[in-house]
Amino acid sequence: MHYLRAFVKMYVPFLAHDHILTYHSLASQYSIDRKSHCMNGHGSRDCQSGYVNETKRVYSVLNKGLRDRHYLVGPGKGTYSIADMNCFPHINRHANGGIDSLDEWPGLKAWIGRVAAREQVQSGLNLPPAS
Repeated sequence: MHYLRAFVKMYVPFLAHDHILTYHSLASQYSIDRKSHCMNGHGSRDCQSGYVNETKRVYSVLNKGLRDRHYLVGPGKGTYSIADMNCFPHINRHANGGIDSLDEWPGLKAWIGRVAAREQVQSGLNLPPAS
């Protein structure tokens, strides 16, 4: 499972692309497609497509790693750890990054459900409290 730990370390920053697509009107200036840089004057739609494709690839790797595991790292089925805490917010906001559903990745979807069901995570998701 060491490959999954290394993978998480390498790609968690990439998973933050939803921030770019959500909050930056000139996403093409920040986007990098795996095959080419988007800073060549193309519109942000081309760059968003590159980000969505790379996100799907990352989700596929995580899904494969989570096939027989409950959490990203740790012995056996895994242990809830900082890796889960770090990845969860980015993957939980998948809709902001152009991924409407996690149905294509059942292991990842089950992991999101396990992490989201934790009492402490629920407390964090409900901040600030509804008024």
